Amino acid sequence: MVIDALLERVSNTFSEGEMSSKVDVYSTGTIRVLSCIEAIRKRPGMYIGDVRDGSGLHHMLSLVVSEALAEHRAGRASKVRVSIEGQLAEVEDDGGGIPVELNPFGTSFVEEALTQLPSGPLGLVVVNALSEALEIEVRRDGWSWHQRFAHGVALGPLERGERTERTGTRVRFQADRSIFAPTPFDRASIRSRLCELAALNPTLTFELMTERIREPRGLLALVDALAGDSVDETFMMRSLKDDVLVEVALAWTRHPHTRVRSFVGQRETMDGGTHESGFWKGIAAAIGELPRRPSHVRRRLAGLTAIVHVDLPHPSFAGATWDRLANPEIRTYVKERVAAAYRTHLGAHPEVARNVMAFVRRTSTPRCGGSAGSFRRATPAE
Repeated sequence: MVIDALLERVSNTFSEGEMSSKVDVYSTGTIRVLSCIEAIRKRPGMYIGDVRDGSGLHHMLSLVVSEALAEHRAGRASKVRVSIEGQLAEVEDDGGGIPVELNPFGTSFVEEALTQLPSGPLGLVVVNALSEALEIEVRRDGWSWHQRFAHGVALGPLERGERTERTGTRVRFQADRSIFAPTPFDRASIRSRLCELAALNPTLTFELMTERIREPRGLLALVDALAGDSVDETFMMRSLKDDVLVEVALAWTRHPHTRVRSFVGQRETMDGGTHESGFWKGIAAAIGELPRRPSHVRRRLAGLTAIVHVDLPHPSFAGATWDRLANPEIRTYVKERVAAAYRTHLGAHPEVARNVMAFVRRTSTPRCGGSAGSFRRATPAE
């Protein structure tokens, strides 16, 4: 809101890149403080990205789905249903439902969650602000509750409906056609993302229209998708300690390249980070005949395909795009757990251990040229 006020001040002062000949008096009367809804509608790209190519529209849907995922992670939801038609979407979960009590100012917590940035989940506020119509239903405490909004503004108070034994939240929104280009939701890309989320949350069931999406094998499903039909050996480990979850699934394949995808929570870290670095250090420690630097380990393990997933209470990211995890303690945390788990796995499967060691020795002399260029992404400095 402060940024918007400053931008409006600048636009009043400058014209076509030059200083206006008129000098304004700088006072409280020249500053306009926007409400959070106004600020979001004024510059939607700051919150969801491009509103013309469809990416911003799909980001809106992902924000609502993220709220349902939070219910699942809290142990309150086991199913998420997604429906789409044009630029209309509906997301429903069977979680606990948003609290319906009134806050000290006489507004329901449901309305507060959809209109106020300081206390409400950012995703719901943004989606509400950028929807020409939004309807929310909350099932909680034996009743269903309903409220409707237009352009981020409540059309009336939260109203109690019929009795129900079900619990959960349903959000239905129509993207504002005065903001978004007429690009509809793409079912294929939504399905792909839900399959990915199902693998990251193997006890959660998604429904996309009439299709049921569930991945009880977890990360192994993502490894199979990444490796294709050339898998020779797979491994998976999971460690939860001090509220930090570490999951790794890997496969030895006949591909000539090393391929790794990493995630923090439900978000892919395209530039890796300390969790991915810790993974490579852990693999090197488990095998024992590899160099210490992760970039060198990658060059020696062409054919290794892996998914690295961590979930921690307070992740820290390098840069504004959240594409690289920066928590320094996670590197050691992941290294120790991966090393211990994979060392145990190799000890329990001597034939696998012999095959891995033979493979490492065959690739012990690094070749100059295209090794690093074969990676899925550039490797930042360790």
